[in-house]
Amino acid sequence: MQSLLADQLKLTHNVVAILFSDSKPEDAHQLGEGKWGCAMALYVLTMKQGKCVAFDRTSYGCVGAGVGLCLGDTYTPAREFMENLLADEEGYFKSRELVDDFMDNFGYVDVPEKNVIFKPLIDVDPAVEEPVLVSFPVNADQLSALAALINFRRRGNDHVAAPFGAGCQSVCVIPYNESLKEQPRGIIGNIDLAARKVLPADILTFTVPYKTYLEMEEDVPLSFLSKKVWDPIRKRLDRSDR
Repeated sequence: MQSLLADQLKLTHNVVAILFSDSKPEDAHQLGEGKWGCAMALYVLTMKQGKCVAFDRTSYGCVGAGVGLCLGDTYTPAREFMENLLADEEGYFKSRELVDDFMDNFGYVDVPEKNVIFKPLIDVDPAVEEPVLVSFPVNADQLSALAALINFRRRGNDHVAAPFGAGCQSVCVIPYNESLKEQPRGIIGNIDLAARKVLPADILTFTVPYKTYLEMEEDVPLSFLSKKVWDPIRKRLDRSDR
């Protein structure tokens, strides 16, 4: 599937399609069963190298990724571990009580499908499969454009969010919960410090439901991306791509 947005934004990395499926491609890269690993490291395999990767309920890498990949509530069985990790070791919360509040109020999703798949959007045939989410690895200029474009056909200005959570949560479960809303917000992701070490220093993510992605694609020719206001940024992106 070709992307006008990828072309207009001069993306240097693959746009990542996120799919739920009972089957998985034979060539999919996957973490070993029960092995620790970072789901965002596999996202990087897709965005940088164009690899297809897959996760299931026996190979999602870490406690937060089970939650993040829409594979249910993996926090509750590891509650004491998470309290210690997020409050004491990593210092994301002032107290264990705040960690409990975070876990108690998280929007858990347990999809019925067996596998969560990341693959380059360009490799998706929409006649055969339909992504659930589309995730853009972007720099600041590209992020600004996406955040503006999602507002193009909507009233108001509350159409982008950057919630606290693990990197994988920001590209899967959080935007999936947005997809259930009438006007889903685009999610700025990977402000998670633990995920930052596996991503390029200048890259964040912007993830939307597939339906929203199609609307944004449709709006490209009518929007600021075809106006003079975009020209200086486009030229800067052209220079940085050389």
